[in-house]
Amino acid sequence: MLHKFFKWRYERNRPGAGPLRDKVEKRTKARDLAESILAFGDDSANSRRSRWLLKRILAALSALLLLALSLWLAYQSYLGLLIYD
Repeated sequence: MLHKFFKWRYERNRPGAGPLRDKVEKRTKARDLAESILAFGDDSANSRRSRWLLKRILAALSALLLLALSLWLAYQSYLGLLIYD
């Protein structure tokens, strides 16, 4: 019951006139198709490449490099501790 009060208060104070369904009812299938073409691009639009595969490969290589560096440093510190034996 409390949600009806908040809905009434929102509809009373919101900018614009008419019920909330007006904006949805004015949409048509043709307009939605045109909007989706504009949003996602057609043949000539959005020609810039994504390069997501290159980014993942570089991330994996950098993780392997960090792992190799940390293993090398651990081995060198182990060799340094062997001097004190």
